[in-house]
Amino acid sequence: MKQKITTVIKMLFGVSLGYAGGVMLNKKAADKQKKHVDKFKLYYKILNQWMIFLHQGKKIDGYFIQKNYKKIAIYGMGELGNRLYEELENSNVEIAYVIDQEASSVFAEVEAREPDEVLEEVDAIIVTAVFDFDAIAEELSNKLSCPVISLEEVIEEL
Repeated sequence: MKQKITTVIKMLFGVSLGYAGGVMLNKKAADKQKKHVDKFKLYYKILNQWMIFLHQGKKIDGYFIQKNYKKIAIYGMGELGNRLYEELENSNVEIAYVIDQEASSVFAEVEAREPDEVLEEVDAIIVTAVFDFDAIAEELSNKLSCPVISLEEVIEEL
């Protein structure tokens, strides 16, 4: 009889552990999905505001000219980075180089570097990977003395 009770207790304990593990896995998956959704909501907000400014005749290079940032680098060559590059390509703002985790797959007319490479001083680095801005800014601030600015901040100040 004692052995049956012990077996039942072990079985209930195992079921409880399995349930708790399943709940934890579901929470991790939900957290990951929420982070992903939040990232794209932020990208949508930035692109929408950018489009509004474009329709008002405002250009993003005005921000850089006003701040006297004549030579910049762009960090992150995803969708936002490519749009920024395209808008500044024929402006009075020089893009010295771009920085991307996968620099070898970046197609730009300027040099593409990975974050761990030597980065020359520029007037500012614009981070288009805005969702990870804090970590990126800290990493870059340890390497360079120029301002590290989020694209979100640029758009908000236009």
